[in-house]
Amino acid sequence: MSEGDGEDDKALREALVALQREIKARVELERERDSLTTLGNLVAIRRSFDDAMAMKRKIWGAFLEVDSFKSINDQFGYEAADALLKHIGAKLKELSTVFFGQATAYRAHGDEFYLLGICDDLNPAQVHQLGLLIEQARQAIADVRVDGHAGLQCTVSVGWTTSDSYGDELLDCRGFLRQLEDAVAAAKARGRNCVVRYESALAKAPTFTLRAHCLDCTAKFSFDVDHNTNRQREHARCPNCGAEVQRPPAPQAQSVAPPGAIELAPIDLSKQS
Repeated sequence: MSEGDGEDDKALREALVALQREIKARVELERERDSLTTLGNLVAIRRSFDDAMAMKRKIWGAFLEVDSFKSINDQFGYEAADALLKHIGAKLKELSTVFFGQATAYRAHGDEFYLLGICDDLNPAQVHQLGLLIEQARQAIADVRVDGHAGLQCTVSVGWTTSDSYGDELLDCRGFLRQLEDAVAAAKARGRNCVVRYESALAKAPTFTLRAHCLDCTAKFSFDVDHNTNRQREHARCPNCGAEVQRPPAPQAQSVAPPGAIELAPIDLSKQS
């Protein structure tokens, strides 16, 4: 074998290694990207959070959930609803540049979006400004329109927090996202289409989950119930039509459940891994 052949083999091996690295990078990118909006997904959120914690950086996060998204699907169809989600993703990506040090927009799944940013030195005035910017993001999404679909628009319920809201306790991504979920739940309880900052009073008590079926609009959903609540008297509100529903009385022969009643099946979370 000539010296030239050896150089050719070396060049080929280097090219193959480079190709393998490129393929691996692309696979990793696709694993962390939402295919509809091209934003980062939940995997990317967790990686970004863990990276920030490893570097001892403080972060802030906002969780934006589209209000009554099922009714949008029902009224306009899945293709139009997906187009709306793409527009929301584009708007959040555009807005991410106005935040301190720039933020990153994500779509975790369905109608759930996030903004994450670094906040190493947020004084009270900056925290107030951050809240105002998040409120502007909520308003901007309400102004989003989709060409060719008159009347297609939405509002979002927003919860936000900072990684130092745990004080000196060790914060993990699951706890951080739980704070955001609690804040969004509070926003929905206040009538939706608003922004709520997390505070310890919003932390949910230990719960069990009930599955429900609204007889008004046929939507199926689940909700958490405080362990101290009497399961037989639990009330809920349908996330689709907004009707207040409750567990019907004990069934009797040939009885018919009244409109708005739901059928509940308790889930024993203690038996789940």
